[in-house]
Amino acid sequence: MLSEKVRIAKQKELLNYVDDIRNTAADMEMTICPLVKEMQLESIEFRVKKVKALINELC
Repeated sequence: MLSEKVRIAKQKELLNYVDDIRNTAADMEMTICPLVKEMQLESIEFRVKKVKALINELC
């Protein structure tokens, strides 16, 4: 069981990752260069993995 401080810190981290995913997805809509889009997609995929791991820790 996680302590309350650790739980709050992980929840904040989770929200930051979700915000980053949302912002990167919005940036992708305006990006024309395929290479940049690929890097943005990899960034989103990495953050999604982190979000899944944090959710597993919190549940």
